[in-house]
Amino acid sequence: DQYSAAGKMHGVGFMLGVPGTLVGVTLLTAYLWRQVEWQSAHTMLAIACAAVWITMVVFSAAMAKVMSQGANGGDVVIGWQNRALVLSWAAWVFLVAWRLRSMLRG
Repeated sequence: DQYSAAGKMHGVGFMLGVPGTLVGVTLLTAYLWRQVEWQSAHTMLAIACAAVWITMVVFSAAMAKVMSQGANGGDVVIGWQNRALVLSWAAWVFLVAWRLRSMLRG
Protein backbone atom coordinates (compact mmCIF):
# COMPACT_ATOMS: atom_id res chain seq x y z
CA ASP A 1 0.00 0.00 0.00
CA GLN A 2 2.97 2.32 0.52
CA TYR A 3 4.27 2.10 -3.05
CA SER A 4 3.18 4.41 -5.86
CA ALA A 5 1.91 3.09 -9.19
CA ALA A 6 5.34 3.78 -10.69
CA GLY A 7 6.99 1.92 -7.81
CA LYS A 8 4.72 -1.08 -8.33
CA MET A 9 5.47 -1.09 -12.08
CA HIS A 10 9.18 -0.88 -11.30
CA GLY A 11 8.82 -3.94 -9.08
CA VAL A 12 7.00 -5.91 -11.79
CA GLY A 13 9.65 -4.94 -14.35
CA PHE A 14 12.34 -6.03 -11.95
CA MET A 15 10.68 -9.39 -11.31
CA LEU A 16 10.42 -10.06 -15.06
CA GLY A 17 13.74 -8.64 -16.21
CA VAL A 18 16.24 -9.70 -13.59
CA PRO A 19 15.39 -13.40 -13.31
CA GLY A 20 14.79 -13.53 -17.07
CA THR A 21 18.22 -12.12 -17.80
CA LEU A 22 19.84 -14.49 -15.31
CA VAL A 23 18.13 -17.51 -16.87
CA GLY A 24 18.92 -16.29 -20.39
CA VAL A 25 22.62 -15.77 -19.67
CA THR A 26 22.84 -19.17 -18.00
CA LEU A 27 21.04 -21.08 -20.76
CA LEU A 28 22.93 -19.35 -23.56
CA THR A 29 26.25 -19.94 -21.81
CA ALA A 30 25.39 -23.64 -21.41
CA TYR A 31 24.43 -23.85 -25.07
CA LEU A 32 27.59 -22.13 -26.29
CA TRP A 33 29.69 -24.28 -23.96
CA ARG A 34 28.54 -27.39 -25.82
CA GLN A 35 29.43 -26.00 -29.25
CA VAL A 36 32.76 -27.16 -30.68
CA GLU A 37 33.43 -23.71 -32.15
CA TRP A 38 33.28 -22.19 -28.66
CA GLN A 39 35.66 -24.67 -27.03
CA SER A 40 38.50 -22.15 -26.94
CA ALA A 41 36.20 -19.65 -25.21
CA HIS A 42 35.22 -21.87 -22.27
CA THR A 43 37.21 -19.84 -19.76
CA MET A 44 35.72 -16.56 -20.99
CA LEU A 45 32.21 -18.02 -20.91
CA ALA A 46 32.69 -19.39 -17.39
CA ILE A 47 34.09 -16.13 -16.03
CA ALA A 48 31.41 -13.98 -17.68
CA CYS A 49 28.56 -16.20 -16.47
CA ALA A 50 30.06 -16.44 -12.98
CA ALA A 51 30.33 -12.64 -12.84
CA VAL A 52 26.62 -12.36 -13.62
CA TRP A 53 25.76 -14.84 -10.87
CA ILE A 54 28.12 -13.27 -8.32
CA THR A 55 26.82 -9.75 -8.90
CA MET A 56 23.26 -11.09 -8.68
CA VAL A 57 24.00 -12.67 -5.30
CA VAL A 58 25.62 -9.45 -4.04
CA PHE A 59 22.70 -7.37 -5.32
CA SER A 60 20.16 -9.77 -3.77
CA ALA A 61 21.93 -9.71 -0.42
CA ALA A 62 22.02 -5.91 -0.45
CA MET A 63 18.33 -5.74 -1.36
CA ALA A 64 17.44 -8.22 1.39
CA LYS A 65 19.31 -6.09 3.92
CA VAL A 66 17.60 -2.90 2.77
CA MET A 67 14.16 -4.52 2.75
CA SER A 68 14.67 -6.05 6.20
CA GLN A 69 15.33 -2.57 7.52
CA GLY A 70 12.00 -1.40 6.10
CA ALA A 71 13.55 1.18 3.80
CA ASN A 72 11.88 2.15 0.54
CA GLY A 73 11.56 5.09 -1.78
CA GLY A 74 14.27 7.71 -2.29
CA ASP A 75 16.03 6.92 0.99
CA VAL A 76 17.37 3.58 -0.25
CA VAL A 77 21.09 3.54 -1.05
CA ILE A 78 21.71 0.54 -3.27
CA GLY A 79 23.27 2.08 -6.35
CA TRP A 80 26.61 0.36 -6.84
CA GLN A 81 25.23 -3.17 -6.50
CA ASN A 82 22.61 -2.53 -9.17
CA ARG A 83 25.17 -0.90 -11.47
CA ALA A 84 27.55 -3.84 -11.01
CA LEU A 85 24.75 -6.23 -11.96
CA VAL A 86 23.90 -4.30 -15.11
CA LEU A 87 27.59 -3.98 -15.96
CA SER A 88 28.04 -7.76 -15.63
CA TRP A 89 25.12 -8.31 -18.04
CA ALA A 90 26.61 -5.84 -20.51
CA ALA A 91 30.06 -7.42 -20.19
CA TRP A 92 28.61 -10.87 -20.91
CA VAL A 93 26.85 -9.59 -24.03
CA PHE A 94 29.97 -7.71 -25.17
CA LEU A 95 32.28 -10.70 -24.67
CA VAL A 96 29.98 -13.13 -26.45
CA ALA A 97 29.41 -10.70 -29.33
CA TRP A 98 33.14 -9.98 -29.59
CA ARG A 99 33.92 -13.70 -29.72
CA LEU A 100 31.17 -14.34 -32.26
CA ARG A 101 32.44 -11.50 -34.44
CA SER A 102 35.95 -12.96 -34.30
CA MET A 103 34.62 -16.37 -35.32
CA LEU A 104 32.62 -14.97 -38.24
CA ARG A 105 35.59 -13.02 -39.58
CA GLY A 106 37.59 -16.18 -39.84
